[in-house]
Amino acid sequence: MQVIGAGFMRTGALSTQAALQTLGYRCCHMKEVHQAKGYPDVWLGLVSGQAPMDWKALFHGYEATVDLPACAYYEELMKEFPDANVLLNVRDPNK
Repeated sequence: MQVIGAGFMRTGALSTQAALQTLGYRCCHMKEVHQAKGYPDVWLGLVSGQAPMDWKALFHGYEATVDLPACAYYEELMKEFPDANVLLNVRDPNK
């Protein structure tokens, strides 16, 4: 993992994914959670406390991640991938 997206949804995550892919990163976005076989179950196991997360196995083949659910675990990802850059997208809450 080279880039950890810490910004929540509706902060330009899809555009950020497109930009990261243009730069050559294989980037995991929330849509992969819905599309990949077994991927939702892995996240449900983590959220329910039933299984510890193997971050390296989960993100095998990806160099970056943006959007939920990964952004909610940015601190854990920073520990697992200490050399990764952290990208925080923000949005004006009044708009």
